[in-house]
Amino acid sequence: MSTAGTVLSIVLGLAFFAAGGTKVANLGPHEKEFVRYGLPGLPPQAARVMVGATELTATVLLAIGAIADSRTVAVIGALLVIVAMLGALATHLRIHDPVEKMIPPALLGLVAVALLVFS
Repeated sequence: MSTAGTVLSIVLGLAFFAAGGTKVANLGPHEKEFVRYGLPGLPPQAARVMVGATELTATVLLAIGAIADSRTVAVIGALLVIVAMLGALATHLRIHDPVEKMIPPALLGLVAVALLVFS
């Protein structure tokens, strides 16, 4: 994997470790946010844990990709990030959140796309 790909994997992995960890541990406003999101077919707290676990899985894949210098694993992690961020954007749009709520998932999604390009 290229140096740029390694750096992007580490940056994205750190961001997702923080995001996923706080959701799984129920730190911050996540409990109320997931009630507001009303994800179809899932109780809010189950959705919070599922999303957090997905983000932590992406973290592990990105870390393995960077440490083992494995482009394949990093790409799988980046694709998981992209899918998660598309889901986040769709949720924010569905509940008519302000644009400010959409900036973080959009930026993280773009970093994941950059990882696909530069890894």
